[in-house]
Amino acid sequence: MKTMKIFIYLSLTMSSLSTYAQCDFITENSTVIDIKNNLEWQACTFGMQWNKENGCTGEPTPLTLSKAIGEATKQGNGWRLPGIEELSLLSSNSCLKNDLFKSYFDIPQDNGEGASPYWSSTQIQSIPYLYYTFDMINHYIDGHTIEMTYPFRFVRDVMVHGDASS
Repeated sequence: MKTMKIFIYLSLTMSSLSTYAQCDFITENSTVIDIKNNLEWQACTFGMQWNKENGCTGEPTPLTLSKAIGEATKQGNGWRLPGIEELSLLSSNSCLKNDLFKSYFDIPQDNGEGASPYWSSTQIQSIPYLYYTFDMINHYIDGHTIEMTYPFRFVRDVMVHGDASS
């Protein structure tokens, strides 16, 4: 019964996220700015490096959630792990069809199980020892304990010039 409740909750969450997702990006060196949502994303998954000619190079560095949060703190300047809603923006149909988006963000790597879960900073309220992950290949949400190691990408809030809310 508990599994069914989680499935229903996750299904409702995913359907509500589609209204949040629009894809309008500009690039700035190794970052991508989401104009619609006032977010600045690091183009590369943590552990990879940005190369102007080749995009993201190297290998991702999967970490536990607490170590990933620690790396965000080391980065400073407002960089943080994205919430599950923010992370799921990267899989919206409009983003996946956007040529700029596809040329900037690295392609998720299969973890050997046909998936590529990324950490979010969002705790599952009904099961507080789990945090949401977002599978960048299959585009689904799941929950995992903080001891698991997964890749992640940093984001920060940014006010885009010319935005009506600024």
